[in-house]
Amino acid sequence: MSPSKTAELLHPFDENGIPVDASFSLEWTVDGLAIVYASRGGTKGTASARNTQYHIGLTILLARLKRLDAVITAIVLDSTAARERPLSERALELPSEHRFPVRLATIVDVDAFRRKISDAQKNVLVAPGRNAKHGNRMRSIRIAFNLPAPHDTMSSDAITQCLLFDESALPTADPVVLGQRVTRLRSKGLVSRPEGNRLPAVRESSPTTTFIRSPAVVAYVLHRANGLCELCGRVSFSTDSGAVFLEVHHVVQLCQGGPDTPCNAVALCPTCHRELHYGVRREQLSSSLYERIPELRLPVK
Repeated sequence: MSPSKTAELLHPFDENGIPVDASFSLEWTVDGLAIVYASRGGTKGTASARNTQYHIGLTILLARLKRLDAVITAIVLDSTAARERPLSERALELPSEHRFPVRLATIVDVDAFRRKISDAQKNVLVAPGRNAKHGNRMRSIRIAFNLPAPHDTMSSDAITQCLLFDESALPTADPVVLGQRVTRLRSKGLVSRPEGNRLPAVRESSPTTTFIRSPAVVAYVLHRANGLCELCGRVSFSTDSGAVFLEVHHVVQLCQGGPDTPCNAVALCPTCHRELHYGVRREQLSSSLYERIPELRLPVK
């Protein structure tokens, strides 16, 4: 991944889709990835208070990193003043049982691990004459981490979605799990346009090959269609839940190198979906989609 950083502070949502008063940004560097987690500040109970759910938000982010099988390689203080000091002086030292690198999959109690991170902050860059015992446990920190396979191929947008929301945004090769995650995203109104993945990973399984797909892309495309087939323009049948049944189709199929992105995906009624795969007019109909849906783009080879 090329070095980059999210343009603005992000706020995670809890398991019920409620925003948490905590903020972070995400960075990609030549060494891996990093969460820059903002400090708590302002006066409690006033309009100046910010990131009042510091501990809750940090636990949520650590739990979501655990679902991605993340390996934390270092944690350092990241305030404006701290950045003027050498990295060696800014580094947090955790207890011996949690020496870096820490694979979060091995952490049983994520909140207890978060408390160790908070406690470690008290001992770093302590002001002269101040007792570290009473130090600040809610400071700005930078958590450097890496993702092992298969998550190492995830796009920046997919990683951000997984950190902002719960496991509903996590890509999967299981069609049943994909459907469940899409339903959960849509029920919470989490249907903003995702970046998707230009090179979706493959999960090999006999006798078929399955691609790891983004629930966020499916949820967005269904929201864009607004209940209408994006090819024939008609309303499909309704399911027991009352939702209109549409299927998300990749115009350039994933097995042909197509991306799992909104600009390569359409929502179709079952009849149109089958025709685009097996009908004699499938090439003509596929081409017409680019005229019907301005957002669609031919993949760049």
